[in-house]
Amino acid sequence: MTSPSPELRNIREIVRLEREKRGTSSLFDRMADWISGYASRPSFIALHLLWFSSWIAINVLIAHPFDAPPFNLLMLAVSLEAIILTAFVLRAQGRMSQQVERRADIDLQINLLAEQELTAILRVLCSVGERVGIDVASCDPRVEQFRAQTDVRVIAAELDNERAAADDKGGR
Repeated sequence: MTSPSPELRNIREIVRLEREKRGTSSLFDRMADWISGYASRPSFIALHLLWFSSWIAINVLIAHPFDAPPFNLLMLAVSLEAIILTAFVLRAQGRMSQQVERRADIDLQINLLAEQELTAILRVLCSVGERVGIDVASCDPRVEQFRAQTDVRVIAAELDNERAAADDKGGR
């Protein structure tokens, strides 16, 4: 039996990590996810349209309405539902935001490891090239720059400086 491809192994690992994370979420978080998911369905909108139109029709057509126009009771119910629904949706969005941040952290770690691995490979290749008499620097002037370990703090500082300069230019 052949082992799965690297892509399939990665997909399985991502699914496993997300399943583990989902398994540790609280009942409130799972409920918030379910409510947010349900509230985004067309059936939710259809149910509300049916509810509002029935409420209004009943209160307009019967002799003694329980909520006469301007339908204060309906507005109260809808307002309370909106407040509660908003809280659930915001909670679900907060969890999604945490998941995005976690994925970004994992992505950054993998990118940093890949950069370190490539630097090590480049150093070995340059050593081999120099031993067989190849002037590595003449092949590409950037080789010496790439052989040096990348300093993430320097890159972050440069990024911040460039963003600040762009903001200053845009604010004028």
